[in-house]
Amino acid sequence: MISPGPVLARFCLLGFSLLPSCATQLLNANTLDQASTIDEIAIKQIIFNLAKTHQDPEAIPSQVQITAGIIAGKNSLVPQVTSPLSPISIVLNSVAKQVAGATTTTTATNSSTAQWPNVGATISTTFEASQTWNVVPVQYPDQLRRLKLLYQYANGYKRVRDLRCEYQVPERLPDQNAKPEAGKENKKDGKPKPEKGKKRELEEVYVRNDCQIKALPGFPRVRWTKIGVNPDKAFLTQPGCVLCIVPGGVLNDKKDEKNGEYYISSYVKESRKFASEPNARHIWVDVNESLNPLEDGAPCSKFGEFQKRKKSPEELAIGGLGCVDWLVVASDLEGAPAGDFKRVGGHGATSVYVMRGEKPERRWSEFVLAIIEATLLNNQPSKVGPPAPIVVVAPN
Repeated sequence: MISPGPVLARFCLLGFSLLPSCATQLLNANTLDQASTIDEIAIKQIIFNLAKTHQDPEAIPSQVQITAGIIAGKNSLVPQVTSPLSPISIVLNSVAKQVAGATTTTTATNSSTAQWPNVGATISTTFEASQTWNVVPVQYPDQLRRLKLLYQYANGYKRVRDLRCEYQVPERLPDQNAKPEAGKENKKDGKPKPEKGKKRELEEVYVRNDCQIKALPGFPRVRWTKIGVNPDKAFLTQPGCVLCIVPGGVLNDKKDEKNGEYYISSYVKESRKFASEPNARHIWVDVNESLNPLEDGAPCSKFGEFQKRKKSPEELAIGGLGCVDWLVVASDLEGAPAGDFKRVGGHGATSVYVMRGEKPERRWSEFVLAIIEATLLNNQPSKVGPPAPIVVVAPN
């Protein structure tokens, strides 16, 4: 007689031994599945806003940032065993007598049977998985202005020069933990004098060229204009920048009478001579090369007469008069653009096309990253923000 107990025990142990392996595989699969959607979310948002700006150049972008991700997997195994507390025993006794002539034979038979009625075992399993993104809307005005400008630029409503002059670089906040520089203030510039035997560190002044001064009559364009009050250098350093420090772009205009000054803002009349700031390095900043048109001066279909007129030698020398030529946003009624373009997505009745080839496709990729760059906020002394979501795997 074999008891069912050991068999059921082995059955249960087998199920429980498989359970951890199933949970691990479930979490791994869902982690990879959720991670594969990050770029899809970013690109779909960008295509939506490109289509939105195509229809309304002054539209405010709708953008969200992924701040965290949670992946949870749950496995459960419930075994159920039914068996009576004690077996049912059936005992049969029989006595048989047989008389044959003068001989009598008596036969006694005893039989005992043990039964386990309604014995059974079942295992029920449950596999549950949940994937969640935590998002926050982009809602600060500076972020939205940067995004709006980039989407206008990609649609051909803005030229390279407009992007160069209008893009706002996040400001660097003062370090609350920084110790004040020793020494008395200098009467000329009001800044502390360096300690004896030490040279003062040169101040970096970032400037962009050929921008309008809206504080002056007629909005004239000037050679150099300062960028912000205290722009964060992290947002000006390649490759992760929209406006970038030009390699070798330290100006030496102190000897040049023509270009020897800069305006402190596009909205202020005040200008300063380079020679009046001997303790400063003046650094040239321009649009990231990866966002420029493939051909300088590429026509802007949305600028009409400006593109038709003859450019002055100065305008041609400075450059930045063209528009994006590697990306086309068009209504489906207009059809695909002429040339070798591929459709990368669309929204409603508007499609987005990117020129085929290594250089244009790299520019499209850099534009996607520039959009993410534009959503970052500088709320600490160094560059911060959620460039990539934090994914939390929570096994259960």
